[in-house]
Amino acid sequence: MIRTAPAVRTTGIRIAIVAGLAVLGWGVVRNGALAAFAETRPNVAMTFAPAGGAALANAAQARIVAAGGTADRVARTQTALALRRAPRDAAPLILAGLAASADGAADRAQALMEAARGRDPRSGIARYWLLDHYVRTAQSAKALAEVGPALRLRPGTRKAIYMLVSAMAAQPETRGAVRGALARDPDWRESFLTTQASANIDPHGLMRLFASLPPPADPAAAARERRAVLWSTVRAGAYGEAQALWRAGRPPVRGDAAPLRDPMFRDAPGDVPFVWNAPSVAGLQRQPGDGLRITYRGDAPATVAEQLVVGEGRFRLSLHGSGTNVVARLSCVRDEAPLAVAALEGDTVDAVIPARCGAAWLRIVATPDAGGTVAATVTNVRLTRA
Repeated sequence: MIRTAPAVRTTGIRIAIVAGLAVLGWGVVRNGALAAFAETRPNVAMTFAPAGGAALANAAQARIVAAGGTADRVARTQTALALRRAPRDAAPLILAGLAASADGAADRAQALMEAARGRDPRSGIARYWLLDHYVRTAQSAKALAEVGPALRLRPGTRKAIYMLVSAMAAQPETRGAVRGALARDPDWRESFLTTQASANIDPHGLMRLFASLPPPADPAAAARERRAVLWSTVRAGAYGEAQALWRAGRPPVRGDAAPLRDPMFRDAPGDVPFVWNAPSVAGLQRQPGDGLRITYRGDAPATVAEQLVVGEGRFRLSLHGSGTNVVARLSCVRDEAPLAVAALEGDTVDAVIPARCGAAWLRIVATPDAGGTVAATVTNVRLTRA
């Protein structure tokens, strides 16, 4: 007995080790199968009992999709099991939320989707469901809080989401919430405003919204926003409103009341219509300073500088400097109808901006001679009311 007892104990230990390895091996196989098939082939993954929460959730989702969005009894049972076996996963909560929504239990569905969002902040289904639900149930502040995450998850939805925000901004009951969200300077503010400025929406509403906002923290972003909204308002024909918005965004300067700004070209070209703009033209060199020095080699007339003049009535236009083949040309902003042309020699011409125009483009135009060259200096442009 002294010799056989250790052998019995050794055999028992070996059996236990083998059994343990078998169980461990089955666990490895099962977990590997669940990981491999839970998403792509959940029905296969569920054959490795007990079925994992991810496999159950994906199987339920597949049934719901196949049924056109309806959660049948089997899908609901799978969802309930998934919730118990994977209580920290977002997918079962999302499926339960969709089922609750289909049942008309909106409050329960919202709670489940918010819990899913907490489990997985990058869940697109939960985020977009909540965004839609918050809008439908007039929870405007919560809806706008979802805009940034939704855009970051799926940038391709930008246009649709901005249309939603724009519609909220157009409604009196939700306009304040949109204004409050934009005033907090979210990372989508500039993109929203500049996108709306180029969209086919009410420019007056956009201008009023922009005027009511504090400037963003980034001065460059503030300039881009203002420029986009200004040009949108100009394109809509609201020239006086656009000019007022431009003036409100800058300190008052001498000569603001004059129809034309910077007649001596002392400032660098700007990017808004109410100061001199410098269109890009091949072969053209400009040198602003105390006057505008022009060198141009080309085959066709070119606009050297342009500025939008707001107003109507009778004016006097003159152009001073040295050189030839440069004129100041005034034209109606609505249809480009010519209103007046002043040559560089210093002649003064009369001009009328009709009420139908509301504003006019004043352009400095260089026209090459037979040699294809223009060399001139413009030292003073005058546009005064007659």
